[in-house]
Amino acid sequence: LEAKALQTIDTDRDAQDDKQPVSALQTQIDQLQQKAAEVGKSIESPISYVAALITTQHNLKEQGINFEQENAALKQLTTQVS
Repeated sequence: LEAKALQTIDTDRDAQDDKQPVSALQTQIDQLQQKAAEVGKSIESPISYVAALITTQHNLKEQGINFEQENAALKQLTTQVS
């Protein structure tokens, strides 16, 4: 009877040990997903800004207007984003 009781305790511990890493991993996954979402939000704005700059530049080039300063700023922004 004592051996069976000890086996039950061991089994319960094994079950808890199995659950703990999973919940710890789940917590890590949740934290990583949250960080990824934050990074995504911080990248989204500069990317849309750069896209707007590229579109504007393209439209201006079609009209024969070329801005060297904007080109330099765009290159710098692109480097910062990537």
